[in-house]
Amino acid sequence: MIAGDGGIQVNLAELGTAVQEKIDIVVVLFNDGGYGVLRNIQDRAYNGRHIGVDLHGLSFAKLCEAYGIAYYPVTSVKMFRPTIEKALASGHLSLIEVDMAAIGPFRVPFAGYALNN
Repeated sequence: MIAGDGGIQVNLAELGTAVQEKIDIVVVLFNDGGYGVLRNIQDRAYNGRHIGVDLHGLSFAKLCEAYGIAYYPVTSVKMFRPTIEKALASGHLSLIEVDMAAIGPFRVPFAGYALNN
């Protein structure tokens, strides 16, 4: 499963359900400190004026600890492949947090299908 930090916070209870039901998936979480796609849309539509897109930081490491989910932080592009291979090989529910502040922005910011065409 791939999600952003804003999107996953809307559905945090689903992680609890995955733990309860012993669903062994790997969650790849791109953490950019908010609703990144909405931020990109607002950048294009409102010249960088943001409303309601920046979130208070949640410690996903602590959340994973509380749920008993394997946690893997990624702070560089080179770390991603070995980290996802390790998480997939574990056979357990795992969360990989990709720190977008450490890695840097996407080359082309995604701002929704209609605005990218």
